[in-house]
Amino acid sequence: MNAFRTHTMPLPPLWANISDENGTMILAEFPCLYNYQDYRFTPDEYAIWHQNVLTDAAGWMGRLWNHPAVVMWVLSNESNRDGAWETGPYHDFVRARDPTRPTMRTGDTGTAENYDVHTCGNVEDTLEGNLIPGIGSWFREAKGWPVTNSEYMNYFGRPATQWTGKDDKEADALACAQLGMEHTEAMRWARLDGMLPYMYAGWTRTRLAARVRETGKGSAVWKAGYATPLSACWHSALSPVIASLDLFDPSYLPGQQVRTDLYLINDSWHDATIHVDLLLTEECPEFIPEAACLDQPVAKWSYDFTLKADTLMKTPITWKLPEREGNYWLTARTTGIPGRPVLSQRFVRTVRPPVVAAALRECRFVVLGGDAVADAWFQSQGLQVSHDLDGLTPGKQVVVIWNATPLTANEKQQADRLRRFAAGGGRVVILATRSWDWTELCDIKVGDTRGSRTFLYPEAKSSMLAGLRPEWLMRWNGLPGTVTVGTLDGPALAAAQKTLWVREPKTCVAAEVPVADGAGRILFAQLDVQNHVDRSKPGYDPVAERILVNMLHSDGKE
Repeated sequence: MNAFRTHTMPLPPLWANISDENGTMILAEFPCLYNYQDYRFTPDEYAIWHQNVLTDAAGWMGRLWNHPAVVMWVLSNESNRDGAWETGPYHDFVRARDPTRPTMRTGDTGTAENYDVHTCGNVEDTLEGNLIPGIGSWFREAKGWPVTNSEYMNYFGRPATQWTGKDDKEADALACAQLGMEHTEAMRWARLDGMLPYMYAGWTRTRLAARVRETGKGSAVWKAGYATPLSACWHSALSPVIASLDLFDPSYLPGQQVRTDLYLINDSWHDATIHVDLLLTEECPEFIPEAACLDQPVAKWSYDFTLKADTLMKTPITWKLPEREGNYWLTARTTGIPGRPVLSQRFVRTVRPPVVAAALRECRFVVLGGDAVADAWFQSQGLQVSHDLDGLTPGKQVVVIWNATPLTANEKQQADRLRRFAAGGGRVVILATRSWDWTELCDIKVGDTRGSRTFLYPEAKSSMLAGLRPEWLMRWNGLPGTVTVGTLDGPALAAAQKTLWVREPKTCVAAEVPVADGAGRILFAQLDVQNHVDRSKPGYDPVAERILVNMLHSDGKE
């Protein structure tokens, strides 16, 4: 870490002396703090506020003027209430007194010298890949200014269950570090000018000793004395020289050969000759370069590169998955630079595509709300399809509502027929939908919380997950890794047999729901299978296709 942004107050002169001596760069923030609050100032109060802001700024500039460690003045923090004054008179006041240093923030994002974003909630977002495709927009907004992200990886009280499905601090720490590594490396591929993970989230406690002293509980070390996961993550992800894996998709077919881009980053002032080992293991290395699993990998590929100073280069590499189904970790370990090795690690898995049983081909599937993807998929599996509800017979037909949004009024008038079909034991499957107003069939409300990690209720038993591992409901192929498109709520959920949840157990996303005014049940699953079953598309995921086939069985069994 060679740069720090102070918050609500510039650094003391003693710290500035130490930073001068060690070449540490300081982004010094004046005490103009909003955090998006509205102080409800009157015009007269704003006049007093403005004068105090300028007085504070002038005082701090005079005090820290001669410290080369101070490389930027941060004018305000997350105000968005007084942008015209901040970007005008306030900015001009500071620049007139110190034209040698650029400024940061004002309003929401930028000054005339810098465009800054705060993605503080990147580990709160239930779609873990949401940050990555948005990075390009920062540069478009900046229009040539330097681009920084001076606050990310903060903690806002997210449920401990969000990423792992259990209240397990160690598992949560590893999951958050994995997201921090992936997001940081993606920002480095774009060559952001500054990336500052949020210190107040606690990642600086590298040995946990401070927490033990405070609480009197726990161990003072993490995993045999190594750094905590987030701290270890920064050791690698922010290393000046690193070989970084551009690998977000986790699901592959057994024995599949994969072509992956490797970003070779040298942000140092010196040329570097590096050695990169690509290691496939069954255990997570936990961001520890000396992890025992890295000494006994399932497979290994090695490369040597020479990198010019201050360069970024992308090169394709090819690796292969094992023939055996399972969960794995792929790690690029960089050596040849001073200090410990640095890692770029990702989780991957091998999953067989579904095998459609002969009994399924004897059934007729009544598909409502279908589209070209639905037509192509059912045809590719050799399944019989119709689009009308005449002659429904339990055990011989399965009704699939592929997409509820385009259903016609005439189709919705058939609710009574579907209720009778379900009451007689017929199988009705409602696939993921972002809206639901067919309360005559079932009185459910659809929420807008999407998720990239979904979990099974402890007491739930569902044939739709037959033959699948629980970890395979964590992130599906294609950014941002969507697994579920929304939550389920409403009166019918009270008597439902809940199957899956996202973020925390109270947010259900799949259940056997009672039909309105009837004795039958229908499967309502908000799993985003429709967008992951086209094998010709990059987002194809065999996990999603396996689940779809499981859901279609008329007897509810695989």
